[in-house]
Amino acid sequence: MGGRRKFRLSVHRKNEDRKKKVLKDATANETNSLSLNDNPIESSVLLYEKLLTVTLPATWMIVSTEPLTLCKIAVYPGKPAKNSITVTIGGELDWTLYYLQHKLCISSSPILTSLPSRMTTVEMVQQVINLLDSCKPCLGNYDSTFIELWEQRKLTLHGSSNPQICWFDNASTDIPTIRHRDCHWLIKQDSACERCSVCVNHRSTLTVQSQRHQRSSSTQSSHASHVNYRYQPLSAIVNRLSDVHKQCRTLSKQCDRQKKRIAATTQAVGVTVDEDLHQDLKSIASENHSFIDELPQDSFRRIFWEQQIQAAKQKDARTMRWHPLMIRWCLYLRHRSSGTYEALRESGCLHLPSQRTLRDYLYYADASVGFSSAVDKMLMQAAKVDTCPEREKYVLLLLDEMHIREDLVYDKHSGALIGFVNLGNITMHLLDFEREIIDENPLSSQLAKTVMVFMVRGLFNSLQFPYVQFPCADLSGDMLFDPFWEAVRRVETCGLKVLGATLDGNSVNRRLIKLHNPKEEVYKVKNPYSQERRDLFFIPDPPHLIKTTRNCWQSKCRHLWNDGKSISWSHLTSLYNRDIAPGLGVRMVPKLKLEHISLTSFSKMRVDLAAQVLSESVSKAIQLTGGEEASGTVKFVDMMDKFFDSMNVHNYKHGIYSRKEFQEPYISADDKRLKWLQEVFMKYLSDWEESVEKRDGYSKSEKGTMLLSHPTRQGLKMACNSFVELVRYLFTIPHANSFLSQRICQDPLERFFGCQRQRGGTHDNPNAKDFTKTTQELRVINSIAKPPKRGNLSWWTKGFRRRKCIATCQTSSQGC
Repeated sequence: MGGRRKFRLSVHRKNEDRKKKVLKDATANETNSLSLNDNPIESSVLLYEKLLTVTLPATWMIVSTEPLTLCKIAVYPGKPAKNSITVTIGGELDWTLYYLQHKLCISSSPILTSLPSRMTTVEMVQQVINLLDSCKPCLGNYDSTFIELWEQRKLTLHGSSNPQICWFDNASTDIPTIRHRDCHWLIKQDSACERCSVCVNHRSTLTVQSQRHQRSSSTQSSHASHVNYRYQPLSAIVNRLSDVHKQCRTLSKQCDRQKKRIAATTQAVGVTVDEDLHQDLKSIASENHSFIDELPQDSFRRIFWEQQIQAAKQKDARTMRWHPLMIRWCLYLRHRSSGTYEALRESGCLHLPSQRTLRDYLYYADASVGFSSAVDKMLMQAAKVDTCPEREKYVLLLLDEMHIREDLVYDKHSGALIGFVNLGNITMHLLDFEREIIDENPLSSQLAKTVMVFMVRGLFNSLQFPYVQFPCADLSGDMLFDPFWEAVRRVETCGLKVLGATLDGNSVNRRLIKLHNPKEEVYKVKNPYSQERRDLFFIPDPPHLIKTTRNCWQSKCRHLWNDGKSISWSHLTSLYNRDIAPGLGVRMVPKLKLEHISLTSFSKMRVDLAAQVLSESVSKAIQLTGGEEASGTVKFVDMMDKFFDSMNVHNYKHGIYSRKEFQEPYISADDKRLKWLQEVFMKYLSDWEESVEKRDGYSKSEKGTMLLSHPTRQGLKMACNSFVELVRYLFTIPHANSFLSQRICQDPLERFFGCQRQRGGTHDNPNAKDFTKTTQELRVINSIAKPPKRGNLSWWTKGFRRRKCIATCQTSSQGC
């Protein structure tokens, strides 16, 4: 028995040894196939030794031991092999992943977050390799529109906190692409999208920037530009018309959507008001006056609601007595559109006076040309001569002409034909007698081509009153002499004090000034109708001087030259061409457009274009790009910019906001700008003339082309002399603590002409009858009449702060 037991134990031991051997062989085979469960490894050296005993995938290889580096070799047909993915394992078994030499953030990538932070076993290496083999590269945003924007430097590259949002990648993929700075680089092989989630989100930002650039580039030279069609190439005209059609379609769609929205809202929440409900609402409005009592006592809102309640109580509309503020407000609405006013009145939403009532108030004084005692009373009422402070009685006369349509109109009230030349009875008789002597047709039988308008402008208040108008044809300075001094006499008789006259530099006005002293240039005369024999200053309009200066600079017939340096328009043209060149990114002078360079007959009359060209920003840009060669142009532009700034101060805070000291208000007779005008600007003009006069080898006519035109130079000097003495005199007036120089400009008269053209609905010139009728309307509502949006002035050159019609209506204190 004992021997049999020993035999069984030996057999059992042999079987156990055989099982251990089989298990050992199987373990070795599993190790060779890179699938065994190793014990944790403590160093990269041991891990390297383990990896040498296993078989890596065909595309992977070990390229370095210190540190341990595994690379995936990418092979493309016809291209050399390169390392696409690199895994670097440090001495502490921490590892780093690179894709084409770009380090990937393992913690932020949604694919790599599941991987361990340390490589402690061969199985972990297998897991990383298998995962990377199942990935494909992110292609980014490779659209051609995005690439073009990048090449033109139109993309937003930097954010408020990030140093760089995106970058251009032309090495990692076969085609150039735009990548976000946080691109994941790798995505799943079976993913339907070809880019990572970060690049997908960034794609929307790129699309918005691309659309914005397309809109800006399409409107840069299209309908936003007012350059005449004949100065544009065919492609620009086609693009301009295409943009206009797109804009019309967009506006039509917006109108349709708005109509549908209003109809749906009315259908959903609209309530039909029957007679009983109307009476209830009227009783509620009449019994609840608490909100009206909270309004200021003399405010237009309070007067408006009180008038509406009072009109609702009237059984007969003819018994309603309207407040003068309501009358003026309704006159303004009717002036804008009589059809709209009538539709608003008949709708029943508001109680408004009839148009017959408005006509009675509007034409209580006859609308006629020439001087009138009724207009004198209107001027005294508008200026508040009896109650205004002494300083507000000082005014200027603004003179200018406007072309009208030659036409004859029969006036059924007076039985006269309106449309002939009329400069006043005495003046017309003398001119007709003079023409009869020389066998010419009488002037009174000619049709009027223009209208000369005199406007009274307050120097310390908002008075802008169209005083008198004269239909004329072929006007001369001799014809204008008597009406001018008659206007001065009548305005002085009304209690106002005329300190000067602002006029442009045409030949008629130059002749008018020359008549006061034919032997020398004069800029002031004694006012014979003033008690203290004040000086009356002739002031050339600064905006007109800026326009003529710019036109002389742009003229091909002139070659401006000063002290050996050229003042050339080509410097501005070169700046514009450089500024709009593709690939430069941010523009140096963004307001400079094609309409500033290619001037037309209309654009030459726009003050805003001239002021933007002769500005500080243009001067600095030419200095930066033109170098020493353009130094004469830089000084010329800088001088004209300061001149216009000193003559066009229209706001008490604009100089602070724009950081330009020449646009700050005048507060003293010793202002340094007055000294600059006399000692620097006037000297600049004199030195210019002297340097040209000393230049040898040129005739007198050739030297004349090197200077500004003689009327422009004469106007600049006259404006400086008149303005300096006028400002110094103004600060001798009691309680005159500040002065805005824009009040000497003709901007109110230009706006008045704009309202005249706007009244016809087509921005066309009216005839003499329409002009006189509209003038009478504007005398009543001149303070709330808005000028047209487009004209030869812009909002910042006008210096016109829009006043609310409510505040303006409060200026009237007389009852209707």
